[in-house]
Amino acid sequence: MKLQGCKRGLNHLSVACIQYCREAKQFYFEVHKMSYFVSDYDPTIEDSYTKICNIDGISTRLDILDTAGQEEFGAMREQYMRTGEGFLLVYAVNDRGSFNEIHKFHTQILRVKDRDEFPMVLVGNKTDLDLYRQVTEEEALYFARENQIPYMEASAKVRFNVDESFYELVRAISPLHLESCACILRAWQLACIYGHLQCPMVM
Repeated sequence: MKLQGCKRGLNHLSVACIQYCREAKQFYFEVHKMSYFVSDYDPTIEDSYTKICNIDGISTRLDILDTAGQEEFGAMREQYMRTGEGFLLVYAVNDRGSFNEIHKFHTQILRVKDRDEFPMVLVGNKTDLDLYRQVTEEEALYFARENQIPYMEASAKVRFNVDESFYELVRAISPLHLESCACILRAWQLACIYGHLQCPMVM
């Protein structure tokens, strides 16, 4: 199904990236800085980027806010969850702990939203480190199917499925958006939830 949105103007997505470490920021950063892989970040600096893209024939503006260094505050994280209209749940395939954290975040989002389901996409990042994989694709698919959310694997380092993860989230939001769109330019709030509490070595 094509994303229809409002009849005039761009679809406007404001994306807040909630992350815990440098490698999560790399995934987020690649959405906008497409020509190279950045491995050196200051995790305490807040950044924002804008990207105009075409998703299923619809022009969409992605405004992405990186909230690095703030996610240790639970109340602030819940604020993003309350205002968000969609979430990327990103873990590292070579980090079992990050996958376990995603389970908690998924539950927390549904609690904050007071919903049984909500637009989310599960993303297994760092597939370039497949030799060090700790979370199998089958495990992730089982979690995604149980919770009725899409699953994708990605690698920020080689730019595999990074943009596509955001596009899939837009498609997941589409039916919800169509229910409430009043043919005015509307800002969507998205958030990337990263389960990386500790950073594996970047290779």
